[in-house]
Amino acid sequence: MSGSLRAALSRGPLITLTVFGAGAAARLVARPELALILAGVVLCVLPILVAMLITRTGPLALYACACGMLAAGWLAYAAAATAWTAIPVVALLLPAAAMTGLYPVVMRKQERAAEDARLALADAEAARERGKWPALLARIGHREVEYAGREPAVAGYQVHLRLPRSGKVTYQMLAACTERLEVAARLRRGSLRFERGDHAHRVILHVAERDMLARTVPLPAGHEPMSINRPVPLGIYQDGEVCAVTLREVATLIVGLRGSGKSNLLNVLIAQLARCRDVLIFAIDLKGGRMAAPWIAPWLAGQADKPVIDWLATDRQEAEIMLRALLCAVDARARSFSGGEKIVPSASQPAVLLVCDEVAVILGLGTGGPRHGDQEVSNATLAGLATRLVMTGRSEAIDLIMATQRGAVTMTGSADLKSQCALRIGLGVSSQADARLIIPDDVKIAAELAGLRHPGSGIVHQGGSGDKNGRALPVKFYRIEHDTIGEIAGRFGHLRPEPDPLLASALGYEYLTRWSRFYARGSRPAGTATVLASSLITPAVAAPTVRELTSGEHLDGASGARALTVAMLRSAGVKGMTIRGIAERLAGDGQEVARHTIVRWLTEEAALGRAEPASYGRWKWRADDDASVASG
Repeated sequence: MSGSLRAALSRGPLITLTVFGAGAAARLVARPELALILAGVVLCVLPILVAMLITRTGPLALYACACGMLAAGWLAYAAAATAWTAIPVVALLLPAAAMTGLYPVVMRKQERAAEDARLALADAEAARERGKWPALLARIGHREVEYAGREPAVAGYQVHLRLPRSGKVTYQMLAACTERLEVAARLRRGSLRFERGDHAHRVILHVAERDMLARTVPLPAGHEPMSINRPVPLGIYQDGEVCAVTLREVATLIVGLRGSGKSNLLNVLIAQLARCRDVLIFAIDLKGGRMAAPWIAPWLAGQADKPVIDWLATDRQEAEIMLRALLCAVDARARSFSGGEKIVPSASQPAVLLVCDEVAVILGLGTGGPRHGDQEVSNATLAGLATRLVMTGRSEAIDLIMATQRGAVTMTGSADLKSQCALRIGLGVSSQADARLIIPDDVKIAAELAGLRHPGSGIVHQGGSGDKNGRALPVKFYRIEHDTIGEIAGRFGHLRPEPDPLLASALGYEYLTRWSRFYARGSRPAGTATVLASSLITPAVAAPTVRELTSGEHLDGASGARALTVAMLRSAGVKGMTIRGIAERLAGDGQEVARHTIVRWLTEEAALGRAEPASYGRWKWRADDDASVASG
């Protein structure tokens, strides 16, 4: 049974009984004029008005008017005669039965009329939409552009357009007049964007009805593992689609002014990489490890199996050790011919990504580095190492992610290093000139980057023309709250891979003793549990004792140079010596020793409690150890 028939069977008798009761009541009070007034106003005029207001026009309105007129006529008859005789009753029941049976038919016609009206309205709306954008384009001087369809999008919708065969209108011409079209359409700034279609004559107009860049988009709480071989999600585009970038086999340059969201983006990158089973994360953070420390704090506190950041450098000396070790790893993987043409990262042979915050401090020209002759590591040295690493590390799955405040060569170390960064992410810039330092080949994209107003938004430019799909759109990067970093680091600590044997061997002793040096420099974040440095290292060879080094034994080769190093430190007293000073003294005695080897010796002595780092890059011998040797 249809719904309209059920409604007719339930309402028809009730309405009939109500009309009969009204006629009988009017007859009982002997006031026929009241019945006529009731019939005319309530049962005739009122249903007609209600029908006109609710249904406007159509079969249901006519049906309601007919019912009202029949009820009013019967009431007039009953008031003049009587409602209790057979003739008035039959005169009421027969029309009521007919109108009840007619109700489903009327409703079907009404529904068809309503559907036809809806379709007509939709056709009219579609016709207005088809003509809206071509008319607006014609208004600003681009005629004969045709409407080709519309698709919904997360932030609004997309309009497909066809350019005229005459070639009078091109994509470049439309893209250049985006702001004029926004003015003509009375839309907010940045709500329109043109994109090339699959053919030269096809253009897609993106209409953003919601400003996605003004929103805060929290980092999704993903729990499933990821892979560096797949694009890594970083945020959402202006049109609401997810922005995912390829970090494998590509060097990355992130540029943004203070407060533009650069540190947040680095943390988002690390959070997503922490979910990858096939990548080791190294970091250089010369701001005392402020950005990187929360990622290793759960491990230092014993709350995670492994640290998310596998090697952290918080000073220039450690940065040099790390870069040289990575270059050795690149060379070892290249000589092994592992993976054929290139290494495909896996859990058993992971990639290595070096995240470097504020590279201008360690790589820039005139922005940091040694200012005195006894300082051991210069910006030029570190920039040269980083450039070699970027140039040679791609096929060996070893790459850099660098962040700085400007894209100028003086801030990135060298033009060679900057040119190797195929993935460029621009956040806030102060001018279009600064934007063109990041994206030099597209003036329009640079202008769009300079016009971004919301912190945490930027443009991803990969492979020369946007992201992996060739799009260079504004992106709202995910937001990660600082308080959640520890929870994320603890959650994914068990996913962190171990370096494969070839990589571990190439990284060498410097990699094995990285955490002992971290502790020797007093870099342990506050609030973490105390972990003995001796439990964090696995020495490749046992270090000689002080008595062996000072008694004249093993003075040949490396042991002799090491003994001279210890002797020089002991004689220097509390003033100590720099790595450069030690190397120059050894060279004067005919012992050519690499600086990282001297660093390794001193780190071993520090782990054994005999030497310690001092201020301004110096090392000194512990006086209490001299006393213990003398007493022995």
